[in-house]
Amino acid sequence: MTNCCCYPCAPCGNQVFIGQVRAAIADELGAVAMYSQMANMVDSLALKALIMGIAGDEYGHARTWMTILALCGYCS
Repeated sequence: MTNCCCYPCAPCGNQVFIGQVRAAIADELGAVAMYSQMANMVDSLALKALIMGIAGDEYGHARTWMTILALCGYCS
């Protein structure tokens, strides 16, 4: 456990919660990778843009979960 000094931390000792947050981050980043690959499989620029927009949304979700993790006193 690494203590973060970049956010006002409210340490969370619930390891099940922390594990689920870390799993959520991994899932969101996995979705980003999958959607990016899918966007590269289509020729339509409209479809590429839509799919990459979804990938961007998933990346935003991952960043939110990373912030939650940091607020719980964890940096990674």
